Amino acid sequence: MARGSVSDEEMMELREAFAKVDTDGNGYISCNELNDLFKAACLPLPGYRVREITENLMATGDLDQDGRISFDEFIKVFHGLKSTDVAKTFRKAINKKEGICAIGGTSEQSSVGTQHSYS
Repeated sequence: MARGSVSDEEMMELREAFAKVDTDGNGYISCNELNDLFKAACLPLPGYRVREITENLMATGDLDQDGRISFDEFIKVFHGLKSTDVAKTFRKAINKKEGICAIGGTSEQSSVGTQHSYS
């Protein structure tokens, strides 16, 4: 396994994150699962940006070129992108609560930066 400098706690978090993205439970993350992740997270990204992020993650993460990302590849991608905007967006998408969409303030009375949620 590609543990490297990964703590036990971080490994557990990575396993949980991987399981959230691997929706069919086959032990791999496909391009479709990445696309579904960003859609489900209701991130305010245009479609072309989601495709760009997904393609970038697959290009850098699919080390054996089999069209899917294994858990070991996922760890390498996560650490390789840790400080980039792509990784921040990816982590936000994984950690969003299921079925809840966050939107910005919708009236003049709303404070700047206030988030409203609905499910």
